[in-house]
Amino acid sequence: MQKNLKLAWRGYIRDRAFTGLNGLSLTIGLFVAYTAISYIRFELSYDTFHRNAESVYRLIRTYRSQDYSVIGFANWDAATNRAQQQQLDALKNATGVVDAAQF
Repeated sequence: MQKNLKLAWRGYIRDRAFTGLNGLSLTIGLFVAYTAISYIRFELSYDTFHRNAESVYRLIRTYRSQDYSVIGFANWDAATNRAQQQQLDALKNATGVVDAAQF
């Protein structure tokens, strides 16, 4: 085994540029893989902080503009809060969100 390590070390010393390029490529590849795994893990667990995370849902309001394109917003009108709670049987609690801009 020592013979193989000595042979590999000689190859690394002989081709320093190639060895450096391989080391740099390995470092960049590991960094990209770690960043991708961290991002995916964050995206899959962003709403698990709540103790009833399986009961938390996102409601989206959609608008149809004059050229018939559909625009969706993740907001909930506080004025229709009680009416929506009466229509949706599974809805126990809801919070109101005020629109920042009127389109």
